[in-house]
Amino acid sequence: MATRLSALKADPTESNGPPCRIRRADKPLYHERKGTPMNDLFLDYKTLFPKLDLLCQNFESIRREYFELGESLEFKDFTKQQDSYILKNRKGYPITVSSYFEAGNMNGTAKGWHVAAMAVNNELYLRNSQFCPTLSGVIRTLNQHGNVLVCAFNILDADVSLDWHNDDEYSGSRKSFRSLWVIDSPESDCIFQMKCANTGRIETRQFRNNSIYSFLHHTTHRVENKSSKPRIALAIDIVP
Repeated sequence: MATRLSALKADPTESNGPPCRIRRADKPLYHERKGTPMNDLFLDYKTLFPKLDLLCQNFESIRREYFELGESLEFKDFTKQQDSYILKNRKGYPITVSSYFEAGNMNGTAKGWHVAAMAVNNELYLRNSQFCPTLSGVIRTLNQHGNVLVCAFNILDADVSLDWHNDDEYSGSRKSFRSLWVIDSPESDCIFQMKCANTGRIETRQFRNNSIYSFLHHTTHRVENKSSKPRIALAIDIVP
């Protein structure tokens, strides 16, 4: 099964690999502005935007709030949209504000890929953020030091994968980067892969709790959960 991740995203990009998706091209690479080596597919968030470490520092509180009140969150299901869009267009389904509200709520018994919005364009989404006060406080602080374009919880169910793809970024200027911060992940069989467009070189990371995986939207990537439990992460796009 294939699905894919992009919080409340604006558009897709190019891809390469098993049923792939998305395509992209844009302005100066963020690596060039920050001095991050071009061959680093996974980026060092501490170099790009050190304040992101506030998520790690508040891991226990945010994780506890999520599991205590997670059932109150509004999770939208984009599994069918993603699957059909990938097959037809070889790119990811464009999740906009309007398509988010039009999507059906997550069905607790159906496996797939689900999103719960927390913030868009520096503004908290109160429907969900009210249940996560610690995370909401962190988002407000991040907004004082940068621009949080989009932030959303993201569930990748057991035995679900998001095939090779890349994304367009919300800013449209290629000045933002995306991070996945893991709240709860299986200890094995749940991976994140990045692929270099020029050489085909693949970097693989095992998802680990309280770890942040940062990357540029246009880099081809995929995730796979071959375990028996969901992987829960926070996706956040930031312009430093």
